[in-house]
Amino acid sequence: MEHLRSRCRGLTNIELIDIPNEMRTFYADAEGIPQYINLMEAAQRKAARGNLPVTDQTMVAIASKSVLAASDFDTATEKWDELPDSAKTWAAWKAHYNAAHDAHERKLLAAPDASQFGGANAATHQRGNQSTGGRVGFSNGAPPSGDFMNQFDGYMDNLANAATNEKAVLERLSKSIADLTEANSKLVSSNIDLADTNAKLTSDLRKLREQLNAANKRPSPNRRPDFVTHTRNNPNGWIIGAYCFSHGFGCTKDHDSKSCRRRVDNHQETATRANTMNGSNENKGWDD
Repeated sequence: MEHLRSRCRGLTNIELIDIPNEMRTFYADAEGIPQYINLMEAAQRKAARGNLPVTDQTMVAIASKSVLAASDFDTATEKWDELPDSAKTWAAWKAHYNAAHDAHERKLLAAPDASQFGGANAATHQRGNQSTGGRVGFSNGAPPSGDFMNQFDGYMDNLANAATNEKAVLERLSKSIADLTEANSKLVSSNIDLADTNAKLTSDLRKLREQLNAANKRPSPNRRPDFVTHTRNNPNGWIIGAYCFSHGFGCTKDHDSKSCRRRVDNHQETATRANTMNGSNENKGWDD
């Protein structure tokens, strides 16, 4: 038992092992057969919830031994022993001893001085047998039956199997947790790398934008001004900064040295304001 206590996890398994032992004490504590049956069946349900069931045959064995050890309901017990084994079910036991209990209660009404429970050894105890001071079951020194010990061994085997299965489940859970932890670590590392790459790309993009903005602010050497000012001083809509080798500085949007249609002799298509190539100075200074 100590070995199981040290190996089992939690109080529940230990309580489940103790249920058959606790059942053997119920009779001494019960006020009568109905209360005793209620205690036994509550314990049976508790064991079933813990997956270590107590069979009805075990219930019959414990209950019969408890009544016999207490020397209660002797007549009812003799009749019970005469029944074939196939008829000794838990339902039959409850009906048989509930009837004996009811008969005993009727006797109490007729003879108030009789024993409170079963009538045996009335001068020395109210329930159970005299040698145990009201305690019943295996505490009277009688060894448990072979069937009961086989059943109890079955409980022990079930508990050992449950502990083994629990260990296997925990091992699988531990491995899963380790795998998830490793995967999470890899994801964190990958996220750090992605963050560094994103930061570098953002920096490079910012630099490219700065270079583009700077390039847009510098005038192109071949670029002509994009605006035409139609004012009183510029009725012809000449372009500020425009130039034609043949016609000088007063040029419209579609007129420069290269596009000129009325050229003079020796016309130079590459002439600009910056380099007139000795071309015309007509209208020079109109846009100053």
